[in-house]
Formats: sequence, structure tokens, C-alpha cells
Amino acid sequence: MKLTRTNLDGARGDATEVASALAEIVADFAELMEAGAKSDDEKAAELAERSRLLLDTVFPCSPHTHVRIAEMYETDPRFLGRFEGRADGLASFIADAIRANREVSERE
Repeated sequence: MKLTRTNLDGARGDATEVASALAEIVADFAELMEAGAKSDDEKAAELAERSRLLLDTVFPCSPHTHVRIAEMYETDPRFLGRFEGRADGLASFIADAIRANREVSERE
């Protein structure tokens, strides 16, 4: 399902649902990375956009803001530990996918 603000509105304000949806996205990123995909391929871009749209249900999350958050994924020990505990290199893979997604959105 392609996520849009409309079909994510049910998650607004429900921290449990948002956290669960983010965990699913992270799991999907891990599977994609472990399958050998590149962080700038179409599926990675779709996951990055799903992540951004989900965050946008909680607070305004432009592609630029999403990149700033992605920087924390690679530098903040809380995020880094969570992602790297799932798969080595996952934090950078997700951050790179988010950066690539921003570049695509800027061209559109």
C-alpha cells in the first residue's frame, strides 16, 4: 500500500501504532539491505518515503527535515545502537536511502 497523509491519519497521536509502523519499515530496510539492494534503488526510496510520511503524521517532516533526522541515525548512539543491533550497516543504509529520496523529491 502506498502511504499518504490521508491513510496515515489514523496513526496520528497513537504512539504505539506509529512505533509499530516504524519498526516494520526498519525491518523492511534490513531485509532489503541483507538482500543486497543499494540504498538508492526504487524499493529503498519507497521505504524512505513511507518513513517520512509516517513521521509527518506526528510532526511536519519535509524531505530536508527527514535528512536531518537521518543524520542522527548515524551519529546519535540511541539510534545507531538500535539500527546496528538489527544489522551491521543498517543505520547508514537507511540514512543513505533517505538522502537519495530527498534528491529524487527535489528533482520532481
